[in-house]
Order: sequence, then structure tokens, then C-alpha cells
Amino acid sequence: MPWVLGPLFSCALVKLVWKKNLLWPKWLRSSALIVLGYMLGRTFTRESVSGILGIWPLLLLVSLVSLLILLGSSWAMQKAAGLDRATSLFGSLPAGVVQAVAICEDIEGADISVVSLMQVIRVLVVVTVIPFIATRVLAHPGGNGDVMTAPVPAPITYRDIALWALYYLIISLLVYLCNKVKFRGNSLIVPLTATALLALGGLPVPALPSGISLLAQICMGINIGLQIQINNLTAWKKISLAAVISNFISIALFAALDYLITLISPLDYLTMFIGTAPGGITEMGVTALLLGADVTIVSIFQIFRLLFVYIAVIPALIWYVEKRKN
Repeated sequence: MPWVLGPLFSCALVKLVWKKNLLWPKWLRSSALIVLGYMLGRTFTRESVSGILGIWPLLLLVSLVSLLILLGSSWAMQKAAGLDRATSLFGSLPAGVVQAVAICEDIEGADISVVSLMQVIRVLVVVTVIPFIATRVLAHPGGNGDVMTAPVPAPITYRDIALWALYYLIISLLVYLCNKVKFRGNSLIVPLTATALLALGGLPVPALPSGISLLAQICMGINIGLQIQINNLTAWKKISLAAVISNFISIALFAALDYLITLISPLDYLTMFIGTAPGGITEMGVTALLLGADVTIVSIFQIFRLLFVYIAVIPALIWYVEKRKN
């Protein structure tokens, strides 16, 4: 979060003070999205797919309920804050600040400034409320406490560098071709899908150095910050309040769903509460590890949510918005 929100708020503040339009090279945005898509695509491994197949009815149930919550939340935001349909839909999308805004950039009519505000509020609510409740109310007595140690990164080899360069060229070409046929939302979806297919195909997909991933997040934070139009946020208080209330209601609905799932499955409530939370894989995975929840199940739920959102929900929303526009 700091690597995205820091540059985002800094650039928005500079624009507000200087009252000038600042330029940012488009190729930096494209390169950053390829890096982020690559990082997300690596999570779809054969092991994760095997785990998904083992509990697919529950995963599908949670995904469909999540879709209903998304539609209900976006409808409520549209009515409460006076937003247009495209902005309320992509602002409520459980896909992360960078991902939602990157896709929103390709959709005509969506207000990037409002989408950014809604996404920042959603992520902040989720990554603070979910761990707090899980820690103070639901934590297992046998949790791992603070004994977790950071993994030692593997050394970078010339083979890794060659693979990164090759994949970058291939994905860049695919993005270029999708731009030619005017495929909407391709900037992030194409890198993610291509990398996932490589991983599922058994090809080596080495992890990127942390410095590159952080640099990509900084680039996207700058890109988003420069696109925020302060004059479009005149109703920011109303939007912020509606977004906070909407996110708390969504968390309560997920909590009720988690309880019902524990009645029909052997999964415990803590694991379900963390696994179905619309947060990030990293944040929810670490929370599960520290509190003694089933990290594998939490990761599978989080990965399937991303898979469902990117492959099914986003293309459907893009089609719906484009159809309404025409």
C-alpha cells in the first residue's frame, strides 16, 4: 500500500498546489502493468488449481455471492453519492487500487478520480478491519504469534534474466495486438493471463526481485495520482462516507456467509473469515499464518477470487458498460 498511495497522494498534491498538468511517459505505465500482471499471474500454479478443484462448489458459491455484493454495493454508491454506473461499478470492484484504476483507464465515461478514492477507501477498510477482528475476536489460541521469519530470496541467475526479457517481449507484443483490435482492459488482463498460462503449462516463471515490483507500484501510484482531477472530487465527503459504510456492510455480509459455510463444511470460521475477505493475497495470507488459520485454504480462496474477477467479472462489466454506452 505505501508504495502506491505515497506517490499517488504526492502527485495529486503537487497538481493541486502547482495547478499544472504534469506529464508521465505512457511506456512506464505499460511496463509497470506488465510487471504487476506477471506478479499476479504467477499465483495461478498447478498446485493452486488442484486446490481449487478440491473445493470448487464452495469457491463458486462465495464468488457468486461476492458478485451480488459487488452489484449491490455499486448500486448503493450510485444512489447515495450520485455516481454514474461505470464509476460505481469499477470503484466497488474487489481488485485492488492499481488493478481497478488500470482497467478503468480503458473505459470511456468512468471517473478515474472517484474510482481511485473508492478503491483506496475499500482497501484501507479491509486491511485494517479484517486483521483487527481476526486478531481480537477470532484468533486461535495456538496461533503462530510473531515467530514468522521473512523468506530468504533465491539468488538471481542469468537464466532468470533471460526468461524475464523473453516474457516481457512476448507479453508486450500480445498487449500491442490487443490494442490493435481494441480489446478493452487488456493492459493488465493480458499480462496476467499470459503469465498464468505459462505457469500452468509447467514453464519456469521465476519471481521478480522485490525492487522491480516496488518500482512498478511506484510508477502506477504516480500514474494514478497524475490522472486525479481534484475538481471532480467536490463531493468527496459524501463519496467517502458512502464508501466506508458500504464496505462495512460488505464485510458483515461476508461474515454471515462464512458462518453459513461452516455449517455445511469442515472449514473453521477464522479460515473462512480471512479467506473470503476482499483483500490481497499477501495481506490475508500473512494474517492467516500469524493467527493459526489454514493458510492453504485462505490462499486458494483469495486466488480463486482474483481468477473469477479477472476472467469473468471484469470482461462482463466492460461488455455491460460498453453496451449501455452504445
